[in-house]
Amino acid sequence: MALCVLALLVGVVGCDKSQPVVALPDLPVEQRQANAKQGAEAVGAATASGDYAAVVDATYPPVIQLAGGRERMLKTMSGPAAQSADQEFKITGTTMGDVKQEVKDGSRFYAVINGRMRMTGPRGVLLSSIQTLGISEDGGRTWKYIAVVNPDDVRRVIPTLSASLELRKQGPPTFFASE
Repeated sequence: MALCVLALLVGVVGCDKSQPVVALPDLPVEQRQANAKQGAEAVGAATASGDYAAVVDATYPPVIQLAGGRERMLKTMSGPAAQSADQEFKITGTTMGDVKQEVKDGSRFYAVINGRMRMTGPRGVLLSSIQTLGISEDGGRTWKYIAVVNPDDVRRVIPTLSASLELRKQGPPTFFASE
């Protein structure tokens, strides 16, 4: 019964086309960029702690679709193949810098955020430079993210992405042996 009432409410309230959609004004640049960095830091912390559900929830939706949907992406991130790959080295932390570049394209904001990832293993530490692209469709209030490993892959996901965005290919990590 409750489900029928909810469906009726969504049908009556949620689909009312007579109400005009009002676009929210863009946040000031400092707040947009702080929100973008804060979200990227949260994704990094979720990755390091193994909270893959939070990582997927913060991922740009077309990437989730390309991965076969939310459940399949979660299974891929936390399944046996991912676990065996993580046995040697484990992500133990990320540090995100400030927004390096921000571009507005129509109603979307794109923010490039550089950072570092630390992975530890039995014989040492790997440090890797990382880059994340944040996408906001609500004036900088909320952000979804794509890890930039290869800029060409990102541009395939977002074909209209501004060529002025300085995306870089992820290089190899640097290894520091334990003493």
